[in-house]
Amino acid sequence: MRLTSTSPGHGASGIGGAAHLYTLSNGPCPGPGLPSRTASLPVVSQGRRSVNGTICSINISPGGLPKLAIAEASVTPLGLAGDSWAHPRIHGGPRKAVLLLTLESIDELRALGFALYPGALGENLTVEGLDRRLLRPGQRYRAGAALIELTGLREPCAALDVYGKGLRRAVFSPAVQRGDTHAPAWGLSGFYARVVEPGPVRLRDTITLVDHAV
Repeated sequence: MRLTSTSPGHGASGIGGAAHLYTLSNGPCPGPGLPSRTASLPVVSQGRRSVNGTICSINISPGGLPKLAIAEASVTPLGLAGDSWAHPRIHGGPRKAVLLLTLESIDELRALGFALYPGALGENLTVEGLDRRLLRPGQRYRAGAALIELTGLREPCAALDVYGKGLRRAVFSPAVQRGDTHAPAWGLSGFYARVVEPGPVRLRDTITLVDHAV
C-alpha cells in the first residue's frame, strides 16, 4: 500500500495545525480540515442529531498489523470477508466483528509523533467526518449496505507498541478505561462493532448514524 502525506497549501489546518491528504493505493483519504466529497458535519434534524461520514479506507489482513487497503469488502457477521486476527481469543468474534476508527483520530496521533496511517492500528473501516467524542456503544450505523452496532471501545494490546511505547496510553488513558466519555482520549483507540445486517461496503460509501444509544 502506497501512502503519502501532503499539506493542502491553502491555509486549512487540522489538529496540531496541519492538514494532510493521505493518498492510498485505492484512492484519496482526506485529512481533517479538507473537504470531503460526501461527508458532512453533524447537523440537528427534528430535535435529534443526524451524523454522516465517509468510509475512506477499507482494511483487511490475514492477521496482525497493519491491515491493508482494499476497494470493497463483504461485511459478514464475523467481520470483513478475507480479514482475520493474529490473536482471535482477544480480537474478533460476533461482538468484535468490525473495528472502526476515525481518520481524524489518526491525524491527532500523527500530530503527537506517531507514524500512523489508515489500517496501521488494525481498523477495518477508517471513516472521516464522525466525531469520535460522540461515539457510544449501542449506536447503529449504516455503513454502505451493511448495518453495524458499536459494542465497545477497543482496548489496545502490546502489538501497537511497534508504533511507539506511549501509544497505548495515548489512546486508552486511565479516564477512558474508567468509561469517562468526557476524557480527551475517548474514542481514539477505535470502536468494535457487531454486524446487524450483512452487506457490501465500498470505498467512499457513506456511513450514517441511524439509531441512537439509550
